[in-house]
Amino acid sequence: MLGHRELTMQDYAEILKRRFWLMLITTILIFCVAVGVSLVIAPQYVSKTTVLIDPQKVPEDYVKSVDSEGLDSRLASIEEQIKSRSQIEPIVERFDLFGGNKYTMDDRVDMTRAAIKIQKMH
Repeated sequence: MLGHRELTMQDYAEILKRRFWLMLITTILIFCVAVGVSLVIAPQYVSKTTVLIDPQKVPEDYVKSVDSEGLDSRLASIEEQIKSRSQIEPIVERFDLFGGNKYTMDDRVDMTRAAIKIQKMH
């Protein structure tokens, strides 16, 4: 028993010797649980982008605007392009999204399309 005195380096070495197996088993167990959880949980992919729409700076009197669409229709067009099959299918194949033999490519594209969230901030 150490009593009420300050611990020395030799005391710490004795403690580590006594608890070595407990620390080793705990470390191995935590490592195995972490590897197991990482294999079970499906990966999630997140991508963000910002589309900056800058209004025309030159007055309409000098230069006629070539942009006849409104902001909402342009954003809707971009959203359609993002969710198009031609854009989604290569990503599904490359990252094997919703892989396995359970789903057809149509199902996988539909599930990916449903998982895509687009936010419009004003």
